[in-house]
Amino acid sequence: WMPPFDGQAMIIGHQHFITFDGTMYSATGDCTYLLARDFVDGNFTVLLKYYPENSRVPGRVAKSMIIQLGQSYIEIFPDDGSVFLNGQAVDLPLILEGGEVIARRVDDVITVEDEKALRVSCHLYYDVCTVKINGWYFGNTAGLLGTYNNEPGDDLMKPRGQVTSNVAQFMKKWETTRGCKAPVKVHSEQAAVGSEGYKMCETYFKDDDSPLAEGFWQEHPEPYFDLCLRHMATPGIEPRQAICNVSMAYLMQLKKYSITARLPSECYTCAVPGGVTLMPGEFGDVMPSEPSCSSMDIVLVVEEDACHADVVRELDSTMRLVDKELVSAGFSNNRFALVGFGHGSGYNSMPHVRTARGNIFFESHSLPLATQKMRLDTPTNPEGREVKKDVFDAIRYASVLPFRPFVHKAIIVVACADCKEEESELSYSDIQTQLLDQGITLHFVSDKRIEVRKSIIKGKGIYGLDADSVYGSKDVSQKLLLGQPDLRPQVAVAKDICIALAQEVHGSFFSSAMLRSDTKNWKTVFARRVVKSLNTLQQLGGAHDYCKRCECTHGPDVRPHVVCRPCRPLPPKVPLALYTAED
Repeated sequence: WMPPFDGQAMIIGHQHFITFDGTMYSATGDCTYLLARDFVDGNFTVLLKYYPENSRVPGRVAKSMIIQLGQSYIEIFPDDGSVFLNGQAVDLPLILEGGEVIARRVDDVITVEDEKALRVSCHLYYDVCTVKINGWYFGNTAGLLGTYNNEPGDDLMKPRGQVTSNVAQFMKKWETTRGCKAPVKVHSEQAAVGSEGYKMCETYFKDDDSPLAEGFWQEHPEPYFDLCLRHMATPGIEPRQAICNVSMAYLMQLKKYSITARLPSECYTCAVPGGVTLMPGEFGDVMPSEPSCSSMDIVLVVEEDACHADVVRELDSTMRLVDKELVSAGFSNNRFALVGFGHGSGYNSMPHVRTARGNIFFESHSLPLATQKMRLDTPTNPEGREVKKDVFDAIRYASVLPFRPFVHKAIIVVACADCKEEESELSYSDIQTQLLDQGITLHFVSDKRIEVRKSIIKGKGIYGLDADSVYGSKDVSQKLLLGQPDLRPQVAVAKDICIALAQEVHGSFFSSAMLRSDTKNWKTVFARRVVKSLNTLQQLGGAHDYCKRCECTHGPDVRPHVVCRPCRPLPPKVPLALYTAED
């Protein structure tokens, strides 16, 4: 016997349900309800919990998805992206149950997955959660998401096996909260014929010219048209938001059949600060005011390895100092993000976001929440397989995170691994071009030493360098960092293409070996070098050259966002000294 395809069910908003076998209904309650459970072996349970008195986002009914796998109870709040494990707030990613269960956030999607059982994914922006279960559980489940037996007729089955057509009664029977007296409300209201909402539903679920029409032959659109009309009747909802919620659900259904379709154009519009609205694929040159350019987004890209665990533990205080120096220089409201890579323990080997308080970007004081679960141990590798540590891929991953439109941008790489172009699918020129086009400065930190040629001091007191200057202990007293440009032609560094790349994109290289021996001064000089990049960029681009070319685009999560680049990207910087320590 071969199992059928995986089953997929959905919750759209707080009130619409699509069962594994395709039955649709709309209802809400104030309690906790069983969505699905493995009633044979008890391998998983999925619950939906309403919080009627505790709305986290104005205008939205607060709810959570609770997934029980083994001894782990993971609760996702789609409204604000927060996640709880066994009642305690946690940040992602999480690896649980001996590596069998992974909870992660990629872009705007939070996923909890056990490959052998199920995957629960919540698209935060579109407010659509999917529950996908392995085909081996065919006929073994029940709850608000139905029976998963290819028989829609018994989807509204009560816990004792009776089938009903009464949605309120059905939902009430699957309550798991003892003593919950709240009634269930069934939503049957629809948008009025001829209203804006009605016309939008008609355009996208009845018209052959709809961008969703690619899937009409496989997934009949009529039930989604009715669902769309009910969603349009939700009090306070905007028609554009409603059509995007339902269209996203339809798109998720089409993915089961490997059918690619597009969301309505209304779902891809981007609002650029200053009152400009861009359509998908549309570019616009914007001249933001000077204050809007006085913030910075910094992404830390950190190799997760025991080789520099002591250095990683210093990141929290280092970034607080960077933030302090930025504020002193007039750059406020700065944000930080953390990307890990290269540990070699499955998921942790690939680039991945580590959140703080459920957010991809956060304030500097929240960085310890993101770093506390980093894998800084030596991975067990009994098979002796080579661990992939693609620094270029990690930089690329960081470069497409959701930066704010007009802020200054920087990536700080902290790694032990060498940058090897031959081991990456990306070329040096690809990464260089992307960073320059996006206006992203790169700073590279590794344990490679900086040496001074023909000198008895052998680099003593030198922390870092860029294309023009050298920075060390002598520069701690320089509030406006200049460094020692006269010394730049005399220094040599290891042959690592990331060191060259950082200099060419107007950034710097700092040796973490000196951080270990002169911690306080190293941090001070490094922080000021990060700030110096901002002054350098303004000088090279013109003191008042704030022009940004903005585009409305989207990533794999299909959430629209604005990507702004300099109208006139800076050319690559050629270092004064090109030779290395190996010359």
